[in-house]
Amino acid sequence: MFPRRLTPALVLLAAALGPIVGCSGRPKIADSAYAGPRIELRSPGSTAGGGPRDQVGRVAGGRKHVLAVLSPSSGWVVAFDREQRFFDRTDLYLTLRRPNPAELQTQAIVVQEIATTADASIPARVYARVLDFAQPASNQPYELAVRE
Repeated sequence: MFPRRLTPALVLLAAALGPIVGCSGRPKIADSAYAGPRIELRSPGSTAGGGPRDQVGRVAGGRKHVLAVLSPSSGWVVAFDREQRFFDRTDLYLTLRRPNPAELQTQAIVVQEIATTADASIPARVYARVLDFAQPASNQPYELAVRE
């Protein structure tokens, strides 16, 4: 089919481009309802979270969406996984990890704010997943947590 000396070059090219092409798809989304810690989308000018947030989200480059995770105790780890832009909205993906059960945690609500690069003038959806402390995140689906 192909000349023998061209075949190794094609194999190397496919191996090099495979990870780039393969990771551009949309993450798995579960149909179940999100049941983790409260997440708020605090955009400049919005009233989410109990009042106007004109100072929240002012970063270099303009007004951006800011996510606030209200954890029921300390020890929760929040990771901003990715941002996916569409014509009419931006999807934001978070992974929340439960506290390490081997450590003591304070029983107080802890607010963690995450700045994004998503333009606040475009509506956003927040998808989140809650994992155990040491659980791998490889194929765990996200759930819709906030819809603006």
